[in-house]
Parts: sequence; C-alpha cells; structure tokens
Amino acid sequence: FFFEKNKELLVLLKGVSNKELEEALSIMRRKNENPTEHPFLEPTGQDLKTITALQYRLESLQSAFLEKNNDYERSEKMLQAQLKINEDLNSKIEVQIGKKESLQRDIEQARAVAKDQLQIIEDLKFKIVKEVQEKEVLDRRNENRLQRIEILEAQIRQQNMVLADSSNNCDSLLKDLSNIGPNENMLEATIMNATFHAATQPTDLMTFALVDFFDFEPQTSYTRKGSNPNYDFTARFRIRTNDYFFHFLEQKCLCLEIYQTGKETSLLLAKAEISLSQFLETQGPIILPRLALTSAKKRLNKATIGYITMKVEMALPLIEQYKLSNGKYSEAKFDD
Repeated sequence: FFFEKNKELLVLLKGVSNKELEEALSIMRRKNENPTEHPFLEPTGQDLKTITALQYRLESLQSAFLEKNNDYERSEKMLQAQLKINEDLNSKIEVQIGKKESLQRDIEQARAVAKDQLQIIEDLKFKIVKEVQEKEVLDRRNENRLQRIEILEAQIRQQNMVLADSSNNCDSLLKDLSNIGPNENMLEATIMNATFHAATQPTDLMTFALVDFFDFEPQTSYTRKGSNPNYDFTARFRIRTNDYFFHFLEQKCLCLEIYQTGKETSLLLAKAEISLSQFLETQGPIILPRLALTSAKKRLNKATIGYITMKVEMALPLIEQYKLSNGKYSEAKFDD
C-alpha cells in the first residue's frame, strides 16, 4: 500500500542507500505523527504534511520569531531609553522640588523680613508722629517763651525808663523835701507810655490820663494821640501822715482813669487801681511796668484793652512810722 500510494516517492528513491532510506522513513514516520498538533504551533489552513510545507512553516516561524525578537529588542531599547528619560525627569523633578522648597524658604524669610520692616516702619511712623507732636509742643513753648522774653524785654526797657525818670525826678523830690514839715510827706505818681489793642480802638485815638488819689483834686495829663501814647506825666500830692491817711492806705487804692476825647465830650475809656499798702510794708517805689487797663464799656465786660507803665513813690518812707502805730488803723473800715 505504501509503495502504491507513493509511486512518485519511489521513483525519487532510486539509487538511494539503505541508510538514506532509513532516514527518509524516519522522516516519514515523524510526518505521520502530524507535527501540527504540537501546542506551540498555531493552527493553520495550510497542508503541513509535506517537508516543503514544514520548511516553509519553519521559516515563517523563524521569520516571525526574528521579527518578534527584533520587536522585543526594540521595545527593550525603547524601555531602557524611557527608563533613562524617567531617571532624568525624576532627577529634574527632584531638582525642581529642591528649588521649590528653597524658594518657599526664601519666601518665608522674605515675609519675615517684610514683617520686621513693616514693624520698623510702624515704629518709625509712631516716632515721627511723636516727634512732630513734641516739636509742635516745643514750638508752642518757644513761642510762649519768645512772647515772655519780649514782655520781659519790654518790662526791662520800661523799668530802665522808670529808673532814668527816677533819677531825673530825684532833684524835684529833694527840693520838695525842704518844704515838707512834720507829719507831712509827698506822693508822686508818674505815668509813662501806654499801649492799647489796635483791634478795639480807632486809628485816630485821642486820650489823656487822670489820677485820683485820697481827698485831693484829680490831676490830668496832656492829650496824646495814637494807640501807643507816651503821657510823660507826674502827679504830685502833699499829704499829712495821720491816722486817716494810714487807714486809707490800708483799704483804698490810687485810681488811674484813661479818657477818650471827642469833638464835644470826653468818655471814660479804661481804668486801673493801684494798691498802696506796699508802702506800709517795704521801702522804695511801686513800679508797674505792665499795668492792665480794663475797659469801662459794659459790652466789653471789663476786658483788658491795653497796658500802661506807671511808678508811684513816696518822698519819705512810711514803714517806721506805721510800725509805731502797731496796726491800729486796720481795726475799722474806711468810711467813704
């Protein structure tokens, strides 16, 4: 049966040795075993019962294996390249994370520094405001001090004028002393320059001073023009130093009145009172470099409208004579 079925194969086997034939038979037996049934071979529609088909299939498998192997090698190389890329990316990511952390630390430090700077700025603002307030207080104090200095300078100038005038009037007082008898004395009231507030007075202001003392007739100065008149007037009164006079000095004052002259009449503008009780306690003149003049007008409610320089002195001191009385003059009120 074998020879009938494979006549063509027998023709091919002519001149073939037994060994070669055995090898061929062995191949045929393997062929009859159906090698396509092995699990590693995929089923195919081709006929694999011939050696040529097996060789073709083997070559196809080898080609597929080589192709798969090449794909594997290619994939492996790509995977290695990807791993390298991932390593590089991881390294870069770590570097960026490090930079981010460093940047966050720098930001935190900058915030802390900025907070400190803001606190310093707030402290500086507070110091500046405090210094400005202190400067304003100092400026006000300096302004007040300057005003006081100006007032003191004016007082010094006025006192110098009073002292100069005292030296000039000393001769007249000495002359009057020769005419003073027992229990007599001479009082002099010298009125010098005055200053009226310009805001409350007209520019063409005309005034004169009047001195009213004890039971004597009032004495008046010449009329002077302007808000800074210099009256340069001395009122003299010859007095008797009796109980009545000492009682007057204890309780009463010398009155100074300033009148404003008009076309027809004169009106009381301002007045001031000078206590003379100092003559009963100390020697020397009473010097008033800045005696306040209060307004006589009711609508101004006794407001100060100016100042005047004045000096009052006695030709002979009264203190010793008053001590001998033991203060008995103060027991009763002075009867107007």
